[in-house]
Order: sequence, then structure tokens, then C-alpha cells
Amino acid sequence: MSARTAYAVGLLALFASSLVHAQRKTKQESDDDAPIPYSDDNRDDDEKRNLPRRSEPTGERPDETEVEQLDRERSRANEDDPSIGISFEVLVGAMLLESSRAGGVQPSFSGGGRFTWEWTRSLLSDEFTRELGFVDLTYAYAGEGDGTKEVYGHTDFHYFTLAPAIAYPFGKTPFSVYGQLGIGFNFSPSSITIDNTTTHLSGTKFLFQYGLGIRARPLVVNFKNGGAMRISFRFELTRFRRGYMDDTMLGGSIGVTF
Repeated sequence: MSARTAYAVGLLALFASSLVHAQRKTKQESDDDAPIPYSDDNRDDDEKRNLPRRSEPTGERPDETEVEQLDRERSRANEDDPSIGISFEVLVGAMLLESSRAGGVQPSFSGGGRFTWEWTRSLLSDEFTRELGFVDLTYAYAGEGDGTKEVYGHTDFHYFTLAPAIAYPFGKTPFSVYGQLGIGFNFSPSSITIDNTTTHLSGTKFLFQYGLGIRARPLVVNFKNGGAMRISFRFELTRFRRGYMDDTMLGGSIGVTF
């Protein structure tokens, strides 16, 4: 074999060896990049977990934390209706004054005003009991006069009372019916004119107030910073017992509630 032939055979053998080595390396890299097959050896159908169709009921209720319990029991009534329950009203009506002479009554115009505090709304949080109680501080006026040109008498009646009341609301409406019982006094200045000569007298008597009525407080507006404003009005039958006489007022009032 000549030198050239031996040299060509050597180059051919070296090239073939390089191709074989490259194919093995490519196959090894391909095998390394292939996904690892999932083995089913540990998934035996006989050992699969049998889940129940329904879960078993809980034996005991989970314990609540103190914060959760207080939050669940806390009433939200004062958030739904943020009114504080303070009212100012103008009072108008007819006062049937009992006559001190021969029985019967003498009708007279009556006017005045009242301040109302719904104390249950301020002190209680339950939605129903907040509507049950209020107290009125009331002033009412009436007057009567009678006589002839020569002899004439006139008396003014000023009623000052403090009267708690119990109300019962009509469901979710703003209306309620109430009964009331209170105490106060009546100041009665009077004058007698005889032949253009006038004599002034005055007297004060302890009195009881009692009566019943219908009260309403429809909502007008809720303020963004808290609180609310309502229109309040009522129709009432109220009696004032002064001494041995009873004066009856038929009327009502209108105002605002905050």
C-alpha cells in the first residue's frame, strides 16, 4: 500500500469516528430533554380513596371569638335610623274650659309649644324598644272672658307640664299611638273691671295632665355626617285637671325632630 493510500484510509476512519461520536452525543441530549414519563406504579385501583357522597354533619358549632359574638349581637338600629329623638313643635287647638259657675264648658283657642325627648332612642339600641318612650315639656295657653259693659272679667290660663308617654308603633310606619300622664302647674292671672275700675288677681294651682293621641315622624333627610331630620306631628286629646275642674284640649302640633 502506498503512502497516499494509507493517508486517505486514515482520514476516512477519523471522519467516520467523528460522525459516530456526534450521533451518540445528539441522542444523549435528546434523551435528556425528553419529559419524564409518569409512573402508574403507585396508582393501584384497589387502593384508591373512596370519598363519601356527603360529608358527615359537624358535631358541634365552632366556637366564636368574643369579638365575633359581640359584633353578631350588636344592633344596627341606630345606624339605620340615626335620629337622636329631640323635637320642637308648635301646639294649636281648642281648649274646652270647665266653667266654675254653673257647669258646662267654655271653648277657647289654645296655643303653645313643646319640647320632646325620646329617651328610649337615646339610651336603648333595640329597634323596637327605641320607639316606645318619650317625655314632653309643654306650655299651653287659653283664656276666657265674660260680663257686661259695666262689669267684665277675664282670666288667662297658662299650663306648664312635664309628661312621660308610652308609644306603640304601627309596624315599620312612622306612626304610633301613645298614652300620657304627667304633672305640672297652672298659672291664672285674672282681672275684673267694674265701672272702668280694674282689679287684678292671680293664682297658681297644681295640675295633672293625661291623655292619648297619634304621633308621626316621617323622615325628611339623612345627614352625611350623621343624624337625621324628620317632620313630626300629632293629633291629641289631652286633659288638665286643676283643682276640681278638668280642661280638655283637642288639637295637635307640628314641628321637626332631629
